[in-house]
Amino acid sequence: MCGIEYEHCPKCGLLQMKKGDTLCDTCKADLGIAPDGVNARENFDEIKRGHSYGTSSAEIYAKFCSHLNWDKYQISHFGYKKSLFAVNADTDRTRDVWFLFHYNTVLNPPAVDAAGPSVNFILDSGETIIEKKKTMPWDSYENERIVFVFDKNLGYVFSGVYEYKSSDHDMRLYKRISDVYPVM
Repeated sequence: MCGIEYEHCPKCGLLQMKKGDTLCDTCKADLGIAPDGVNARENFDEIKRGHSYGTSSAEIYAKFCSHLNWDKYQISHFGYKKSLFAVNADTDRTRDVWFLFHYNTVLNPPAVDAAGPSVNFILDSGETIIEKKKTMPWDSYENERIVFVFDKNLGYVFSGVYEYKSSDHDMRLYKRISDVYPVM
């Protein structure tokens, strides 16, 4: 016997992972999490894809306001039952900050309520994000977005900086353009 113990991944429930790991390698890849599961909660001077920065969107946003000069007047957008989205909020006031708490990893949309929130899909191992809603307010949503996705085991994980690519009557498409922020 080799001495390594395995258990099922808590996210997918299907794949095996080493006992003590937070997710299987496939689920980590789907979320864009670094293979070593790096936790960057102490370094707020640079944001790296796959690193976890905490469990509270408001606390994370406040840290980046202090360290990277994000727009502190928009902190009210973050926290429980908030939009988790701020327009022109980054250091240069040109990118939006987006925390995705609920999202799908398969493009099989449920019925979308026109009055309800958007439904977000993370595809291609995190390279693509599709935002879908029955009716979209199209003003000011073509900015690049700094995106964090929530993982129940790791908290908010930085997924990257995304560029708006296209839209139609009920969806917007974004593609990852950088694995770090500030963008080099």
